[in-house]
Amino acid sequence: MCECGEKRMASSEKHYNKKEFKRFLEIAQSSAAEVKSMLYVFEDLQYLDKNVTEELHLQVNKTRNFTLTLIRYLNNSTPTKTPKIPKP
Repeated sequence: MCECGEKRMASSEKHYNKKEFKRFLEIAQSSAAEVKSMLYVFEDLQYLDKNVTEELHLQVNKTRNFTLTLIRYLNNSTPTKTPKIPKP
């Protein structure tokens, strides 16, 4: 990585805060809901094999559950610069 990229990364780390991270996780939750909705459309149109859509539903559910766990953790934790992420 070039030196300018390293400086940008270091700079962005300084601006990190818990509120922004929680907002990112909330957006991820919304995105997962959109993916689930599209999977239902794919099922209705028989665009993908049933086994594939079932596996994708499982992956989306797992991701949403993990994201929700992180959000709950952040809501219950004391303010810190870098939250400790719980193990799934």
